[in-house]
Amino acid sequence: MADPNVQKTSSGASVVRLQQYYQGIPIFQMALTVHFSDRKQLRSATGDNVSIGDGFNVIPSFGVKEAILEVCNYLNANQGLSDAGDQVDGWGQPVKVTPIDVSCYKPKILAVFPMPSRPTVLDKGLFEDYIPANLVIFHQGPQSRLRWHFVITLPNNWGQYVFIVGADADSSGEILYAQEVSVHVAAQGNVFEFNGGHDRDMVPFPRPVEDYPPILTPEEQSDFGDFPDWVDKDQAIGNSTVATLGDSPTTLTGEDIGGLLTFNPDDSTGDD
Repeated sequence: MADPNVQKTSSGASVVRLQQYYQGIPIFQMALTVHFSDRKQLRSATGDNVSIGDGFNVIPSFGVKEAILEVCNYLNANQGLSDAGDQVDGWGQPVKVTPIDVSCYKPKILAVFPMPSRPTVLDKGLFEDYIPANLVIFHQGPQSRLRWHFVITLPNNWGQYVFIVGADADSSGEILYAQEVSVHVAAQGNVFEFNGGHDRDMVPFPRPVEDYPPILTPEEQSDFGDFPDWVDKDQAIGNSTVATLGDSPTTLTGEDIGGLLTFNPDDSTGDD
């Protein structure tokens, strides 16, 4: 299935992204990127796909409520999921690892959509955000298995993780994948702070707490620096936002200068 948002380059070339499905269920991490020339000629196709044999069972034998409880057990057994070590945040303060206790979480289904992948929304309970879940096919060569896919936002936004839990009879409840998807990159940008009348200014991402309106309590201000940095790798993509120009799906790319991702446009008055 093709993403309807086709990326266009300045030369007229285009890029189409494809996600592999089997009987309406996405196959995890099986995607292709197809490049076309400005004359719509196929230039290249990169990515992965896999063959699914006949008779693959797409009906789960392990429910979504039971699966999310296995995720909670995993979180409790792996406090903090990882050691922050010597990491520091955008304010230069040590990153704290908060013990996680979600043993009293009671899953409640808020919505289920009538689709083969069974998209489901679970109540957030002790977590920071509502929990989306759906069925995926997880390929573990030479076999493929039916799994539940969850996106978990830890309390106090300490991180966001993707979990994949066994949904078939052979691996019910087994945690097969736990990967952090939140990002922690310090950045700065040469931006217009006001709507005209001033030149661009180089500002840090995120802004210092004193730059915000005085609506935070003293306790909230002291915790403000504990949140992670905001951008992903070398682009204007963060934990909650993708910055684009107009209807274009293309975002902006920065440059690593001394370990700090810097967005500094060549055109001082350009749109970016």
